[in-house]
Amino acid sequence: MQMQSPAKVIAAGQGNPDKACERYATESVRQNQMNLSLGAGLVGPAWSNDFRAHRSWCEQGNNLK
Repeated sequence: MQMQSPAKVIAAGQGNPDKACERYATESVRQNQMNLSLGAGLVGPAWSNDFRAHRSWCEQGNNLK
């Protein structure tokens, strides 16, 4: 299964910022679940199953920097 870039997820929801950040957070959590299940070993704040943290990060506009 190929991972979709969170940036592409944001672009897909550009018309609705709330929906875009929800999709971003969902995709981020999904990618971390794959990271864990595959034993990829990726770590750091971006590699978390914390949906609310990912959504908050997006809502603050950090995904646009």
